[in-house]
Parts: sequence; C-alpha cells; structure tokens
Amino acid sequence: MASYQISPSEVIAALQDQNIEAAPGELGQNSDQTFQYTLRYTGRLTSAEEFGDIVIRADDGLILRVRDVADVELGSLNYSVLSRVGNDQAVVIAISQTSGSNAQEVIKNVKAELEAAAAGFPEGITYLYMIDASEFLGESISKVEHTLLEAFILVFLVVFIFLQDFRSTIIPAIAVPVAIVGTFFFLSIFGFSVNLLTLFALVLAIGIVVDDAIVVVEAVHAQLDAGEQDPKKAAIEAMEKIAPAIISITLVMSAVFIPVSFIGGTSGVFFKQFGLTMAIAIVISAVNALMLSPALCALFLRPHKEDETQKKGFLNRFHYYFNIGYDATKINMNLL
Repeated sequence: MASYQISPSEVIAALQDQNIEAAPGELGQNSDQTFQYTLRYTGRLTSAEEFGDIVIRADDGLILRVRDVADVELGSLNYSVLSRVGNDQAVVIAISQTSGSNAQEVIKNVKAELEAAAAGFPEGITYLYMIDASEFLGESISKVEHTLLEAFILVFLVVFIFLQDFRSTIIPAIAVPVAIVGTFFFLSIFGFSVNLLTLFALVLAIGIVVDDAIVVVEAVHAQLDAGEQDPKKAAIEAMEKIAPAIISITLVMSAVFIPVSFIGGTSGVFFKQFGLTMAIAIVISAVNALMLSPALCALFLRPHKEDETQKKGFLNRFHYYFNIGYDATKINMNLL
C-alpha cells in the first residue's frame, strides 16, 4: 500500500462501493423492444476470491485490486456464542428495563415469572442469576439506612455530651429527615429516579445537612449561656449573627455541585442527577437552618438557671482542666 500510495480509507471506500445490495431492474420494459431483459446483480460478495477482485484503482488500463495489496481470507461464518455454566450447556437471557420503569419491580416480576415457569422445566434443567442488579440497589439502600442511623447516633452523642441538654438533640434529629424527604420531593419534580447515583449523593448529603442544625443549636445555647432568659429572643439574636455565614456556606457548597450537572455527553447524564441531588439537599438544609431549626430552638430550649452557668459532669471537668492548661501556658509565655 505504501508503494502504491494507497491509504486505508481508499481501500475501505472501495469495499463499501462494490460490496452492496442493489436492485438493477429490467431493460426493455414498457417499450417497443422485442425482448425484455432482467438485470441480475450478484449483490453481497461471499467468497475470498470475490473480495480479492474488488478494484481499488484503475489508470491507463492498469487495474489495482484488493488482492494486490492484501491477503484476503474469510473469517468466522458463524458469530453465535456458545454459553456454558461450568461444564454444562446453558442459555443466557439478558433483560433490560425500559426508561422510566422501576428496576426493583422489574426484577421482582422477572423472578416471579421464572419461579412459576420452573415448575414445568424438563428434568435436569434449572436456572440461576449470573448478574442481579437488585443486589447493588439493595446494598446502596442499606448503606443509606446505615448512614442515616449513624448520623442520628453521632448527632445525639455529640450534642448531648457538649451541650448537656437532651432537648437540643431533638432539633438536629428532626432536621435530617426533613431535608432528606424534601430532597426526594424535588427529585420527583425533576423526574429523577432513586438509583445508584442519587443514593450515593444522599449518603454524602446526610453528613452535610446535619451540620447547619447543630450550628444553630450551639449558637442559641451560647445566647442562653450569656444570660438571655427568653429562648425566642435568643434564637433571633443567634440567627442575626450566623445567618450570613449559613447563606455563604450554602452558596459555596452549591457552587461546587451545581456545575457538575452541566457536564455534557454520556457522563453528564449521570453526574447531573448526582450534582442536583447534592445541591437540593444542601439548599433544603440551609432553609431548615434559617427557618425550622430556630423555631424548634424557641419551642424546645429552656433558659439556663443562674446556678447552671457552668456545666456539670464531663463538660465541667473538661473546661476545668482546659482552663488550667491554658493558664499554665499563659504563665510560661509571660515568663519568656
């Protein structure tokens, strides 16, 4: 090919032009001719010799054929697949769901039909599942449930240990399911289904949506510790201080995930659901922190008594030893 200055595209073009199916028609039809001739065309080439005779180039009576520049041979005549499971013959059936269908429901119905049909199978014939997508979906759903449970436990422990108030643990615990349920609502509006990508986004979102509620509770507690006796006023004063920070954090986090939904191509179709799920969960979390959590703080929290200016138990000892260490460090720095 190099000596004849022929490119692969020229050979491919010759194969496509001369290995075609055509209907030539007839000669002499609907005319005054005595004879009528039916044109015959060989159509698709079938043998290696016929492919080798394909003309690539003709110039001044010289003809260059495929066999002059290539070795022509036939490959496999049968491209069927022989399926085996172990040493036993098998028949592989792949089932794909249509757009908009429920994967779990499709898999459940398929298994029910196979179980019913298995009663009439001949002796020695059985069936098994080589790939079951419901296993991945089940694991993803289970992971979301475990993450949600772990978030509740960790939030309860952290808030209860450092704030020493059982009522304070209820507020973040309410914020998490509200944000998750709200996310599902907007996913339904956008036409997204609960799939592996949205479940993965929810796993990440659970750890994010609880942060704003904890920040609000801690800020209200700080106002109550400062001497404010009205929980409602404490919530209002706390939100005046931290509301700009919550809005800023929400905008920054949204700016990270929203652009992901604008990725083009096939990958963009998948990342669109992931990015929007995260962004929706973050925005709903911010709305909860600006509206729901302060209202719950005003309802649930109680003003601190005068003898409760310092926490008892673990937190009191922590503050005590921390202050001792801080004072010792300050004394050493003054000596230096």
